[in-house]
Amino acid sequence: MSLSHFPDLDLPELRDARLREDVLVVPAVVVDAYGLGGAAISPLDTGSYNIHFRVERAGEAFDLRRTNRPNAPGNLACESAILVHMRQNGFNLAPEIAPARSGESNVWRDGAGWTMFRLAQIT
Repeated sequence: MSLSHFPDLDLPELRDARLREDVLVVPAVVVDAYGLGGAAISPLDTGSYNIHFRVERAGEAFDLRRTNRPNAPGNLACESAILVHMRQNGFNLAPEIAPARSGESNVWRDGAGWTMFRLAQIT
């Protein structure tokens, strides 16, 4: 997986998390928060500014996203609320959030938000 770096003109001082040595590892605290022990987790090369991992667990597939830009829990909580509202009101094309074991829509570690989205059933 190759990650390209491009500057963020809005945040010139931002250190792109994709350049960190441990970028392709999901921290143990995040694995535990989502109950992913024993799950198959592999990095995805999405071309996204965020960092994504494919998670396969018990016949289900997920996209585990690590935010790259500086963020706050309130920002991702708002995103989550919008997606949940859309799905509850018949817009089934909106991504479905798979909550952490705590029931929260996001997990925070070292200033980065992690969100897991359901992809599809594995057959």
